[in-house]
Amino acid sequence: MKTKFFILLAIVLLFALASCQKDQNTNPSAPASQGAMVNSDAGNPQLKAALTEFVVSPKFGKPNSTYYNFKVADIGGALPLSVKLYERVTGAITYLPMVRVGTNWTLSTKITINGWYDYRYVYTSNKANISGTNYPLCNTNNVFSSSGTSAITWPFGADGSSWGNRLGWIAANEIGGCGNAWNVANQHCYFSCGADDSYAIDWNKNCSSAYADDGATVRSPLDGTVVKVFTDSPQNHNSGYGNAVDIQQEGSDGQFYVFRVAHLKYAPSVGFGACVRAGVTAIGNIGMTGGTSTAPHAHCALYNATSGCNAKTKFTFNAQ
Repeated sequence: MKTKFFILLAIVLLFALASCQKDQNTNPSAPASQGAMVNSDAGNPQLKAALTEFVVSPKFGKPNSTYYNFKVADIGGALPLSVKLYERVTGAITYLPMVRVGTNWTLSTKITINGWYDYRYVYTSNKANISGTNYPLCNTNNVFSSSGTSAITWPFGADGSSWGNRLGWIAANEIGGCGNAWNVANQHCYFSCGADDSYAIDWNKNCSSAYADDGATVRSPLDGTVVKVFTDSPQNHNSGYGNAVDIQQEGSDGQFYVFRVAHLKYAPSVGFGACVRAGVTAIGNIGMTGGTSTAPHAHCALYNATSGCNAKTKFTFNAQ
């Protein structure tokens, strides 16, 4: 009889101990070192409600130059936070731990690579999201202007960052260049909704031989998104753009800008909606489709997409 009593008592004690441990693991005030508690609290709506997320400042900046400042207000501060940084082109994810300052979790950091990013705030221990959405961040050397002249960084795929290392590409408005350019009198002055090219520039790699550039790889001029892939009809741009691709990037002025590369030899090698990186992502090959081209070249123009189809926009290239 005593044996049965002690067995029953042992079962009751084990049940009570298990209940106690469960309560500790789900207690928001328990130490953050308890892994089970962190996993449980990461999905606790009441805990998330105590956090106030701040958008990054600034949203636009330059590689290796701008410090981006992240902040989450957290009065309790028991669970460390990180910034989850997502690179749109490659899908690469980096977790950047935040530092506790007063009642806030903060992070101030530079980003080295040109590109478009999304970020969220997450718990450091298990990477669970506390953010309800992805926030955008643009790290680029491009400076867009709706009223003046935009400055574009386009290394043409040499190393993804340096203007001086652009694999021999040369513009029509440079010494030794061939083709048409917007600052050359009476050249590229088409004014229609389908072809507003008063500031277009032709690009080549070799002007000494008419077909030396045929098939050369063209890489994206912008960090952004492919918004149009098309083969133009003959009535536009003095017989058509041929195979062309439009790539869009948001400017720090809140407007959107589209860079068009036309006369590609084949259909563009990127599809609608693709994220691309300047100087890195191959978008097609030099050709002479459409138009009345006498030799293969890359026809390039920048548009202010926010202003509509008649959005001729001046641009130059950053020499860096």
